[in-house]
Amino acid sequence: MYLTLRIDDDRADGEFDTKKVKDRVSYLERRIDALTTENWEVDDDINSMTSRIIKNSSQLGISEGIKKCYLLILESLVFDAKRIGTFQLFPLQALEENYFNLDTKWTWDAILYIFDDFGKIPPLTLDQIAAYSKAVRISYTIRDLIEDVSVGIINISLEDADFYWIGLDDIRLIIECSRLSQIPENIKNWCRWQIIIAKKCLEEGMKAASAEAWLGDIARNLLSKIYYSDFCRDISRIEHELKLPN
Repeated sequence: MYLTLRIDDDRADGEFDTKKVKDRVSYLERRIDALTTENWEVDDDINSMTSRIIKNSSQLGISEGIKKCYLLILESLVFDAKRIGTFQLFPLQALEENYFNLDTKWTWDAILYIFDDFGKIPPLTLDQIAAYSKAVRISYTIRDLIEDVSVGIINISLEDADFYWIGLDDIRLIIECSRLSQIPENIKNWCRWQIIIAKKCLEEGMKAASAEAWLGDIARNLLSKIYYSDFCRDISRIEHELKLPN
C-alpha cells in the first residue's frame, strides 16, 4: 500500500513521469475513479497492485476502510498537484485540513485497521494524536521550503503572510537560495514561530500517547521512535541552518 502511494506521490510531483502520465491531476483523478468504482481495466501497474491489495483486504473484512485511506491520500495529492506552479497562498484552514487528512487521518486509520481495534478511538484522542503529526509536518514544511517554492508551492498561510509581512516578492527570493540561512529575514521569523508551535505540538502528542491505554505497542512505537526521532533530527538541522538557539 505504501509503495503504491509513494509512486502516486512521485507521479504527482512529476518525478516519475511516463508517456501514460502526462497530466498529473488527471492521473490522480483516474486513480480515484478506479478506486471508487473498482474498475481496474486501465492498463497500469499501480492499479493492478492496488486491486490486489483491495482484494486481499476484503478477505480480512477491511477493504472499505483501506479504500477510504487510499482516497484520503489521493485527494490530498490532488490538492498539492493543483498548486504546482501557481505560487498561490491558501487560508490556514485549507492547509491544515489537507495536512490532517494526509498526516493524521489516513495514516492512523490505516495503522489501526491493521494493528488495532479500529472504530473505538474517541474523536478527542485523534485530535491529540494529530498534534504529533502537526509537529512533524511543520518540520517537513520548513525543511522543504526552498524545494517547494522552487516548483510554485507555498505552504505559508495567507494569515501568516499578512502577519509577518511576507509578500510574493519575498517568497520568490527563496528560489535563489541554496540554504535556509539565506532566506529573507521576515520568513526566518515565521520559521522561528513555526518551530515553537511544533515543539509544543510534540509535547502534547507525547502526553497523549503515554496516557492512552488503547494505543497498541506497534502504534505507540511508531509515534515515539519514528515521529519523535524524525522530528528531533529535522528540527535540529533546521535550527542549525537558521542559526537559531535550540
